Amino acid sequence: MRTPHVVALSLVVFGVGIAAAQDMSLKTVEVTAEEGKHALTMACVNPEEPSLQDVQDVLNVSDPAQAPGLRTKLMGAAAEACAAKEPKIMVMRSASGGLTWKPMKDKAM
Repeated sequence: MRTPHVVALSLVVFGVGIAAAQDMSLKTVEVTAEEGKHALTMACVNPEEPSLQDVQDVLNVSDPAQAPGLRTKLMGAAAEACAAKEPKIMVMRSASGGLTWKPMKDKAM
């Protein structure tokens, strides 16, 4: 008689654990460039592509022809930050056209 109760209780505990893990996932990531003049918030689940203008603003792109390629790299950096559960990142462009990111830490007050 006790076996069904133990099994049912185990399933409830397992279900609560899964629900808690899903609640801990990151919903958005805020992306700022090194210059820090503009920021962009991107969803972690089913992110929409940022507009080319947003990419140009955040990354301070002077040549609009570079924006489509940088948009792909920016989305990749945001996806990596989501996986790493980093809510705020700073992206940096390299001279070779690459894009790297690092976590942004809140300033202590």
